[in-house]
Amino acid sequence: MFISLQISNVDKLPPGTATSYAARDRSFEIGRENCDWTLSDPDKFISGRHCEVRYQAGGFWLYDISRNGTFINGSSQRMAGPHRLAHGDRVLIGRYVVSVSIDEGRPASGHPQIRAGSTQRELPPSTGRPLDFSNEPFFSPAEQRPGQAAPASTSSALQPPPTPA
Repeated sequence: MFISLQISNVDKLPPGTATSYAARDRSFEIGRENCDWTLSDPDKFISGRHCEVRYQAGGFWLYDISRNGTFINGSSQRMAGPHRLAHGDRVLIGRYVVSVSIDEGRPASGHPQIRAGSTQRELPPSTGRPLDFSNEPFFSPAEQRPGQAAPASTSSALQPPPTPA
């Protein structure tokens, strides 16, 4: 899956700043410094590491990791949790309005598939049915010889001591 992010309000950009970023099937970071897409921000509205776009389960998910917030589709409320990005979404990062384009068939141009040292992996596809362990015991009962008492229970260790009478 291919994602392209494009700054809509390019008049806010200082000269020499990249107006777009693209990736295929991989995660990346956006921020003010040392990120995959570094956005110029002399006024420091954008955090050093502002947000992450994670490629998980066949989709791109936006995570806000900033102090000043990341805003989706004109909302006045900062993101409260991960947001699955969709074609046409608009993301406010600092003073920049970023338009999201997602295309399942288009190749990315010039961006590496995986950043060196990355531990991101795609989640395996779901089978659509829950796992059934009803016929497989997780723990086998403790062996007991004839004439011996069963092993002591440890559940009493988790209960408070009795109160004196």
